[in-house]
Amino acid sequence: MFEFIKKIFKKTETSETPRQSNLRPDGFQLATLYDTDTIFKSILEESHTGHFSSNYIPPTAHPGLKHQLIQGVRNRTFPSNSKSCEAAIFVFIENDKAIAFSWAIQRTKNEVELYLIAVSPDHRRRGIGTLMVERSIKHFTPGTTFIVRLYKKSTSMLKIVETFGFTIAKSRGHQTTTLSYTS
Repeated sequence: MFEFIKKIFKKTETSETPRQSNLRPDGFQLATLYDTDTIFKSILEESHTGHFSSNYIPPTAHPGLKHQLIQGVRNRTFPSNSKSCEAAIFVFIENDKAIAFSWAIQRTKNEVELYLIAVSPDHRRRGIGTLMVERSIKHFTPGTTFIVRLYKKSTSMLKIVETFGFTIAKSRGHQTTTLSYTS
């Protein structure tokens, strides 16, 4: 199975030409296959710093993660062990490069998990993280409940989501905190 996934990912790395010049003025848009490698590298970097799960670090996890990214971009789904959920992966583009991304997964009709959000370290403290959360929330129907699970090291993202009205729903263990917000 991993060989199949590797072949799919290898094909898609070059299957899409660089993005055209029809970007939104602020650079926020749905991710394309052109962005998947940058998003993948960002997930690994953030996992190494403790902002995302360390489960992404082992090379044996990479084919599955790449497969999920491709499915998220191509089909707007998030494949999981129990079922496939609707998903959207957004990016913020600057100089034709993704410098931030957010991955939102619709767990139920009225609940969306802001699964992963990251801004490139060189582009932080410019309001891009706030914009990614805001635009991700606006993508879904008003009245939707949003869930975010943050690792303790993600203090900046905690401050951002609290400005939107997210409140602590529960703490889990010593590593993560779960917050929720209804739009």
